[in-house]
Amino acid sequence: MAAKRKKPSQTKSDNFIEQAINNIEERARKELEDLRGRVESGFEEVSRTTTARASKLESAFDKRVAQAYNRLGLPSKSDIDALEQKIDKLQRAVNDLKKQSGPAQKTARKATTKTTAKKTAKKSTSKSRRST
Repeated sequence: MAAKRKKPSQTKSDNFIEQAINNIEERARKELEDLRGRVESGFEEVSRTTTARASKLESAFDKRVAQAYNRLGLPSKSDIDALEQKIDKLQRAVNDLKKQSGPAQKTARKATTKTTAKKTAKKSTSKSRRST
């Protein structure tokens, strides 16, 4: 059995068909890449817009909540922050005073303890005298 040989016209038509298919595939790839780029760009734009709108909505919500707290007489976050700063400042001042009066404070405690003990002793002796 002899193998069939293709006619030269068939080979030309096969090459033409292959080239046409390759051209179509290449154009389809390019179109697909272009479409993908446009979709990604559109998605990024939608994402940015959504984020901006969510931020505006959150800001409006925060304002409404702050107004409701104000009407109820509750302190705002800035009020609480200001108070925390004042407390921190006062705490530092107290700590500084403690450091400065370290030895003097011990002497004052001893004197206060002795005075308190004397007063307590006097009261107890005077009460016992009255009861007799």
